[in-house]
Amino acid sequence: MKTKEIFRKWIIGMILLAIGDIPVIWATNGDIIEQFNSDAIACSGETNTFQIDIDGNGQVETMVLMITITGQGKRGDMGGSFDYVYFFTCQSDSPSDDCYDPDHPIDRGRLRIHFVDMLASGFDENDPSSWTYKRIPSASIKASHDEHVCSGVSNPYLQIKAYRQINQNGYIPANQIELPGGWEQYDFEDPEGIMEIDAFTDYSESNLDDFIIGWEGSPGVVALFDVSGSMSWNHDGETGVPIEQQRLTLAKNAAFPFLYMLNDHLENEVSLGVANFPLLPWNNANGCVGQASLPMARLGPGHFQEAVDVVAGLFPDGNTPLIAGVDAAANMFGAETHKAIVLLSDGYHNCPGEAGVDGSEFSALIDNLAAKEARVYTIGFGRPSDVDHPFLEALASETGGDFYDVTQPGFDPETWDPATALDATYATILAEGLGLEMPLDPLGVVGAGEQKIHKLGISPYDKKLSFFLSWATPGAERLGLTIRSSDGEPVPETHPGVEAHPGLTYAIVTINESFLSLPGKVGAEEWEVAVDGGGLAQGQQENYQISVLSASALRMQVSLDKPAYFVGDDIIFLVELREGGRPVGNVGDVTVKITSPLEGIGNWHVANQAPYPQIRTIPARKGREGLSFVQRKEVLMVEELNIPYPGRSEPVIVQLYDDGTHGDQEAEDGLYTARFAGLDKQGVYAFSFRASGAASDGSLFTRYLQFSKYVNVRISSSNSGLQIVEMPDQIADGWKRYKIILTPRDVLGNYLGPRYWGNISFTVPEGRLVGAVEDKLDGTYTQLIDLPANARLEDVALGIRAGNVAWASKMAAPAGKRVDAGLVVSILALALVAVLFIRVQSIKKKLESDF
Repeated sequence: MKTKEIFRKWIIGMILLAIGDIPVIWATNGDIIEQFNSDAIACSGETNTFQIDIDGNGQVETMVLMITITGQGKRGDMGGSFDYVYFFTCQSDSPSDDCYDPDHPIDRGRLRIHFVDMLASGFDENDPSSWTYKRIPSASIKASHDEHVCSGVSNPYLQIKAYRQINQNGYIPANQIELPGGWEQYDFEDPEGIMEIDAFTDYSESNLDDFIIGWEGSPGVVALFDVSGSMSWNHDGETGVPIEQQRLTLAKNAAFPFLYMLNDHLENEVSLGVANFPLLPWNNANGCVGQASLPMARLGPGHFQEAVDVVAGLFPDGNTPLIAGVDAAANMFGAETHKAIVLLSDGYHNCPGEAGVDGSEFSALIDNLAAKEARVYTIGFGRPSDVDHPFLEALASETGGDFYDVTQPGFDPETWDPATALDATYATILAEGLGLEMPLDPLGVVGAGEQKIHKLGISPYDKKLSFFLSWATPGAERLGLTIRSSDGEPVPETHPGVEAHPGLTYAIVTINESFLSLPGKVGAEEWEVAVDGGGLAQGQQENYQISVLSASALRMQVSLDKPAYFVGDDIIFLVELREGGRPVGNVGDVTVKITSPLEGIGNWHVANQAPYPQIRTIPARKGREGLSFVQRKEVLMVEELNIPYPGRSEPVIVQLYDDGTHGDQEAEDGLYTARFAGLDKQGVYAFSFRASGAASDGSLFTRYLQFSKYVNVRISSSNSGLQIVEMPDQIADGWKRYKIILTPRDVLGNYLGPRYWGNISFTVPEGRLVGAVEDKLDGTYTQLIDLPANARLEDVALGIRAGNVAWASKMAAPAGKRVDAGLVVSILALALVAVLFIRVQSIKKKLESDF
């Protein structure tokens, strides 16, 4: 008999010894241990068992088993400051001990925790053979010990571990926090869920407290739409276009299949709301607010149709109160858990006034989202010069969401289309938010009478599949979708386990387990997805994307080593592959494809300067949308002067490894690693991850995931330019005026770029600041300052802050002169070159005279 089978039967045997004493049923969604009202001891091979309501809906549905493997466990009131704790210990070598065993007098304390589904079919609390073990999404436990060590132990420890499977399979790392009074807190969370918790002690007395089981409850999603006036433009910024070409129309066309697939996978389980900004219809006097256009409610057939109708009724108008819109969405949440906001925006916050990522308004927004425990998934949609990439990136990264950029051709420029790219982005967010996998995610072009075949491996781990085909040009059945399973037979849309959702720009087919479990449907042969242009006229072509979403236990999880990056940083990619909770180690090919900006946006603005009067020739409004000054400059450059916005690089492919080399920590642990040192420009970097290989049963699999990161400039005080200019015509009442000109740069010479005035500040104790910091849109930021007329500049201290960097300087420039740290370095370098040149010429002449 295998060891694991022996162990399983031994555990059941232990449980049977104590099953006769199940305590009073308690319902709680808080600390389990606080519910104990009586003492009970469990010696080696015995169990303390109790029943709880962990999702807070009033129904007791979970039985928690506290199994003492060795030592002894005790539940109840320990008295004093301990209140109610779970007390587990070494087994004493004293006959007076409650669990004394002369054959095992010094066994150390070993405690195991399992969870039983009381709602499973056939459950009988007195019959362990009827039990179905369940998973919980998270758990938190505090632990302490008395520092007295069990006999015969040289390296004592108290440790708590969690696993995805019973019998210590699928280890889940803990977030471990030291607390006052010798306590430590262990926090566990895993998308696949926790099935077992083990607590080990080598100390004579240990305590568990604050045992809190988290439960997913009802997840909540708010779909948040920017409906400002610019959403009536086409993707490239042209106004007056037909409604089918407008940005908002493309956004709505992408949102409909998002809602369908959300309903297919979480009907009656997820709460959904819809919000927009600004308030519709637009009113200039009080329109700078967000609007909850569909309140949160559980997603069922009726609410689903309401959501579709509300989204369909959105129209573009007014300015962009982006911050108020996100606040309104966050305030829609109630008791939902795993709260997510999916935000699509094509502009900058401009209502009321401008606000950037460095302002107090943004900080207050982040605080509100943190209080609501809401993540934000952000989509920048439009042309790159219209979108506030740093704002959307920071909003996503600081709340634990992801940022997606749909403004320029990505990895496949020849097949890229803004509509299909947006469809793919919504599908990716859906997969991320629901913990689904993406076995297929290509873009393509198909012509009339043509068929494109895509193959993918489907394994027994895949329990529900959604095939999502979308195309750019509206028209029902322009493209055909045929899916063939492993047996080569087409998937019939009439089967009870298959749901089909046709649309004007999409076709969705969701396949449930009742079909997948049929003989021959999932096997060694790959599935085929055929896209045909049967509905196209002769000579026509159509851009399309085909995504597949899978509810699967064969999972790829992607993480980065930091939430934010700066130019010059390295980035470490971590991809974890797990098969039923077990690592898939070194059996597949894992890569990330990367595209990057060809030029930093700050450097682009410095290289393409324009005087303020020329920028003012661009109207401050475009239709019903207000334009910021930086947008007006970019319109001038791109539309009037035909200077292209920075493009994107050719993709590079980086291989990830699970072989203990190339930065990988441990071979074949299912964690693939790579380091990328190519963050050399300011701007948006796009990442496309792909993993492929064979599962343990030989079935093939592929997994995809895409997202973006905005990489900013890290300011260096020594590389930033500083100029002081006296303004002799502005002297009054004993004060003399100066202009401070700061040119923020990093160690590589990259300029910070525009819209960071809130990130720049100056302090001059002897003087007074005049007005606010001004962004000149040429790489410089200026500040006016008044000093006493008799002040000696070399004695005046100047404090400078740029982002997270602060430094001190002196306003030591003579009147009418400038001091520029960067310029001084350049002059010294030129002087050195001149000296070397003169020296070389002198040596040359001497050699010529000698010969």
